[in-house]
Amino acid sequence: MRIAFLTIATNKYTHFAQDLYNSINIYRNNYPIDLICFTNKADSFSQSGPTKLQTIDTNHIPFPMISLLRYHYYASQEKLLSWYDYISV
Repeated sequence: MRIAFLTIATNKYTHFAQDLYNSINIYRNNYPIDLICFTNKADSFSQSGPTKLQTIDTNHIPFPMISLLRYHYYASQEKLLSWYDYISV
């Protein structure tokens, strides 16, 4: 089973996504989980552990628009996401 966990993290919120990634590595119970992060600061992430981290370049839009448009971002990656059995947003 292929599992994807989607998140959006731009500007000052990237450190929260890194913490999320680290937590997934601890509590994933040996399931193969891919973290897909829509971000404008891909270089701020460090990948360590078995969970695959994939970043997708996204421009920062001030709150609340970035939150309101999240499904637009997700739908733009339909081909990538169709490969997964379960997607958590």
